[in-house]
Amino acid sequence: MSSILTNNGAMVALQTLRSINSNMGKVQSEISTGKAVGSAKDNAAVWAISKVMESDVKGFEAISSSLSLGETTVSVATKAAETVTDLLTQIKGKITAAQESNVDREKIQTDVVQLRDQISAVVGAAQFNGLNLVDNYTTKSVLGSLDRSSTGVKATNIDVASNDLTLRTEVYGNTSARTGQATVTAIGALAAQTNAVAGTDVTITGTASADTTASMNFTIGNNSFSVSVLVNNGEAAAAVATKFQTAIAQNQDLVALGVKATANAAAVEIRLTGEARALGAAVSGSGAGPGITVPAATATIASSVATGTIGTGTIQDGDSFRMTYGGKNFEYVAHEGSTRDDVLAGLASKINDDTGFFARVSANGQNVEVTSTGTAAVAAGSGAQHSGGTAGGGLEDLMKLSVSDFSSLYGGTNGTTAFNNLTDAEKEVVIQDSLDKSLEDIESMIQYAVDSAAQFGSVQGRIKIQSDFVSGLTDSLKAGIGSLVDADMEATSAKLQALQVQQQLATQSLSIANQAPQNLLSLFR
Repeated sequence: MSSILTNNGAMVALQTLRSINSNMGKVQSEISTGKAVGSAKDNAAVWAISKVMESDVKGFEAISSSLSLGETTVSVATKAAETVTDLLTQIKGKITAAQESNVDREKIQTDVVQLRDQISAVVGAAQFNGLNLVDNYTTKSVLGSLDRSSTGVKATNIDVASNDLTLRTEVYGNTSARTGQATVTAIGALAAQTNAVAGTDVTITGTASADTTASMNFTIGNNSFSVSVLVNNGEAAAAVATKFQTAIAQNQDLVALGVKATANAAAVEIRLTGEARALGAAVSGSGAGPGITVPAATATIASSVATGTIGTGTIQDGDSFRMTYGGKNFEYVAHEGSTRDDVLAGLASKINDDTGFFARVSANGQNVEVTSTGTAAVAAGSGAQHSGGTAGGGLEDLMKLSVSDFSSLYGGTNGTTAFNNLTDAEKEVVIQDSLDKSLEDIESMIQYAVDSAAQFGSVQGRIKIQSDFVSGLTDSLKAGIGSLVDADMEATSAKLQALQVQQQLATQSLSIANQAPQNLLSLFR
């Protein structure tokens, strides 16, 4: 049925044209923006995912910049530590040369001072963007990643521990202790060395009636040692005692622990110094041969140790701790990252720098145990804590090192005679001991610089790996976002051409449909 009021064909053609025009508008939007999903109305779920990923990309781009800055900063520190290592090695060569007695030590010391000043210059200049990783003990953080989970986003950091390669001199604090600062207490006395305290006599009896072997056994701490000597037929007890004296002196393990032996007629007088005196010992004999006897009964040598306790409390940069023993102050000043363990180890190290005492941190890690290397009694010491000090640099001992000036040293039989009052022979002993100590100190400093360079190198390598990973991850995220929202331009181009043809056909169809009512007029002519 045809009607002049309702043109169904025109309505169908118009709806088709509208649909084609709508699709044409979407395709043209994809062409102009390059995105298949340009807004939330296009595809809400995909649009939301893409926006979250885009925010992560922005974050990782910022992280990449942070990693580049961190890598450069650590690279500067690595180069500084390597340079300091080289300079310290040169100083070691100078100290080695000074071991000879026929060299000009004054000129060598001048070279040492120049190299020392150069180390100070290198450390001072080793900063990037205001951050110097070789002039303090702090820990810095480099932003390394963003970790997204169901609970949100969390930033993770790469920690970079600084190493102090300065020559800064330690300054003990002169202000009162802070409220809640860790305390130094309970420092006891040391008994004089006797047969009952850190010593015993082992008396050998008889005369050997045949060739045999005699032994003396030591238990010190958790370690056991045995010293054996050959005894010839006819040898008396005094001769065997002398052999034991020589054998014990040749046992490097016992010597290192501080065991000393002296033959006194038929007795071997065992005395403990250093670590052995702090531990105590058990001594017994064995291998009694025909006519000669080394007592098998165990003799116990009591330890002689005093304890200094570092109590509870907080520790901050500049907090200063002191133990006083034998009229000498042993001090440690905390740096930025010091812990209670650092204070204990620092005080023990300072005490061990003095030839008169041996110290170690107790097995439970709570106390400093001190003993004397001498034979006299030492009165109970004292402890103190203050604030406002300055921690010494990692190469502080370099400032004290001298291969030419020994005037401030002491020597002689008891180690208490001023250098200028010593005999020439005694001076030579003091000079050689000082040079040996300087060699030990510079070797320790070289190792510290090497460890610092190795640590920085390891962190630098880790930052480089993380930087490469973040760069690759950013590219992957960008590609993922593109696969979600970018338009396929080849398909879009083909679709546009098809829609253009459909649009032309739909327009023509609508024109034909609109002419239908005109055709009805011919029926009435």
